[in-house]
Amino acid sequence: MQRNNGGASSSKAGCSAPAKQTRNEKKCLFCRSKVARISKPLQKGYSKYYNHVCEDCAGTERFTMEDLQEMTEADLAALEKCKVLENYEVPADSDGSDVLVGYFEWQQCGICRVILRKGDDVRDHNNDMHDCPVQKCCLGCNQYSAAINALKATKKRCCIWCPKCKVIVNDDHREHFENTWHKDVFRCPADGCCDTFMRKDLNLICDHLLSTHTWRYLVTNRKRKSSPVNKRRRKK
Repeated sequence: MQRNNGGASSSKAGCSAPAKQTRNEKKCLFCRSKVARISKPLQKGYSKYYNHVCEDCAGTERFTMEDLQEMTEADLAALEKCKVLENYEVPADSDGSDVLVGYFEWQQCGICRVILRKGDDVRDHNNDMHDCPVQKCCLGCNQYSAAINALKATKKRCCIWCPKCKVIVNDDHREHFENTWHKDVFRCPADGCCDTFMRKDLNLICDHLLSTHTWRYLVTNRKRKSSPVNKRRRKK
């Protein structure tokens, strides 16, 4: 299997970010291969920047309602009531689990900010692309970054708020959260993210996941399919 190389040359890029794309270039968000000019743009939250996904990655990297359900441990019926999901269409012959939500940023390089694919190993990306010491966050966010003052920088940005205890956790996240007392606390699974929520606040959780970490098509279907009765009424 070809490894994601961020679209860069074979020489290592050190600790600098890769060269920016030209305005007319359209490259896949994940594998950096060129995509067709007619490909639909993707947008994350209210960002003014757009991205695209190639045909192959559109199949392997898709993030569905079922994936969202597994991530949040919520019922599909509860997810469908969330405001950020209300415009997604659920086909009449489907339970909604296979509905495409978008493309989730599971892993992002802390050095060059390249988005990695599901099967990619961040350590392999670091070895292939960055000719500098790299260190993984030891507190729990799992983000890799350049080891130059990495420990000091990590401690500064990696403190996490516990919504149940109402305290800021400056030490190992896992030591604080991985017990039965905190089973109703949701921690964002995206590498480098330290946002937390109470699981009962499903609307806030979904809004964060989709607005902060998910690339979605600009045009989404409105609501679910109308019933045959409503269709007949419109014809009259």
